[in-house]
Amino acid sequence: MHPDDWECFLHYLGCLLEDGSIWCDEAVNDPVHPPKFVSCKVSHLSDEQFDSQISIASTFIRKLQTDTVDNSIRCPYLATIEIERRRHLRGKGNDNDLMDGIVQYFC
Repeated sequence: MHPDDWECFLHYLGCLLEDGSIWCDEAVNDPVHPPKFVSCKVSHLSDEQFDSQISIASTFIRKLQTDTVDNSIRCPYLATIEIERRRHLRGKGNDNDLMDGIVQYFC
């Protein structure tokens, strides 16, 4: 995975969480209104499975952030925000973690 490949990360997270977000039945040929690949459903995983899978994704992203030397790479920081968004969708979000992710992105 290239560190700044956002679509690849979304596919990775969708597969981990088994939420169907990687499947999109909208047309991809409309550049003005592209399909919403991040419109995901709440995963059918149990709470324990969800926590385990989201932990795997978080660990992967932290490693990607430490291994990436190019400061212009945005995906790992966006990924942190997306992981927190998915936690919020599950009712497991932490507002402080979300804010930290947003601040890190802009720094």
